[in-house]
Amino acid sequence: MAPGSSDGGIRRRGAICLTILETAEEVEGRYVSGKFVRESDYKPPKRGYPEYSVWATRKQFCTGRLRLQVYSAYRGTSWRRYWDEKDQSLDAKVAAIVIAVEKSVAEVCQLISQERAERERRKQQWAAEHEIWLRREKERRTTEARKQSQEELLRLMAAWAEAKSRETFFAEVERKSSEAPVELRERLVARIEQARTLLSSADVLEQFVTWKTPQERLNLKN
Repeated sequence: MAPGSSDGGIRRRGAICLTILETAEEVEGRYVSGKFVRESDYKPPKRGYPEYSVWATRKQFCTGRLRLQVYSAYRGTSWRRYWDEKDQSLDAKVAAIVIAVEKSVAEVCQLISQERAERERRKQQWAAEHEIWLRREKERRTTEARKQSQEELLRLMAAWAEAKSRETFFAEVERKSSEAPVELRERLVARIEQARTLLSSADVLEQFVTWKTPQERLNLKN
């Protein structure tokens, strides 16, 4: 329901809505032969056997009276009014209800404005927090890329030193074998080839070409 007011935006978008429902009340009741009845309506049998499965409890019963509930449909606003049929029907209260709702439009508008301002504040706060997160995430990724690049480079340096050490060893063995007797020399040459094959590994220079700098690692993740 959009009552007449000076706020055309409220009227157009239906900021005030209504529902009509039947009220209920909790009273003493009895479960008699498969259904609940009010204690006040229960009449025990005058003669013969009592009804099957009779026991008392408190239960919600419909009253037959209506309730008009008026509320703000805007998310984040908590405004609600209601009128119940008691001594008068809702029809008899229509004029008073309309006046009361019209007087509440300004209050609803204020609540909506407050909610919009709060929503904008939360949005700006989220944007600021997200910006901080992005900056920290960038710093974390930069630090991680630098660490990974350094670790890989250190592994390559260690592999290079090991390769040079192996080559120095084999070169020295070959030099010494050239001075040995022919039979021993032939045996040494064969074993050197076997040893080289056993310790062969990828060329360190080729590995160095594929090594990635910190910036290259960051570019791959973006």
